[in-house]
Amino acid sequence: MKTSRYGYKQPNVAIVGCLHGNEIIGAKVIEQLEGRLSLDCSVKYILANRRAMQGNSRFLESDLNRSFPWR
Repeated sequence: MKTSRYGYKQPNVAIVGCLHGNEIIGAKVIEQLEGRLSLDCSVKYILANRRAMQGNSRFLESDLNRSFPWR
C-alpha cells in the first residue's frame, strides 16, 4: 500500500484507488490529483493494492470482494 498526504486541517478526506490491481484507473486519477486539489482540509491518497497493480493482477492472496467477515 502506498499513501501520501497533503495538508493537516480537519476534516480529513481519503481518496482510494486500485483496490483491485488490474483496475488501474484509480492510480491514474490519484496521479492527476496528487498535490493539485485546493481544499481547506487534509487529503490522503491511497493506492490500496500496489503489489497486485505492479503484477497486473486483480489480487494476490484473496479478492477483496470475497473477503467477508462472516464467511
